[in-house]
Amino acid sequence: MKTCSRCGNSVGLEDKYCSSCGISIAPQENIVSAPIRTQKIGDIRFNLGMIYFNMGEFDDAIETFETVLNEDPGNRKASEMCEQAREKLAALSRREN
Repeated sequence: MKTCSRCGNSVGLEDKYCSSCGISIAPQENIVSAPIRTQKIGDIRFNLGMIYFNMGEFDDAIETFETVLNEDPGNRKASEMCEQAREKLAALSRREN
């Protein structure tokens, strides 16, 4: 059993609404999994940036790392890899000229 946050009524684990006040009862797993899901998406984006970097697709790598940094400005790995991708892109540009 769990307790309704609004009225204190006891509600069953499977209940979606409180039978006393009608408030929606959020499933426990949704509350816990939201931050985990966000972290996993950030990791996936970083890994995608690394794939672009290793393929020599530096424009795409920079864009992907910048997306990671917009969502997590303190991500040092993404910041470092973004800078490395910019350096590689600049070096390629110099070679072509």
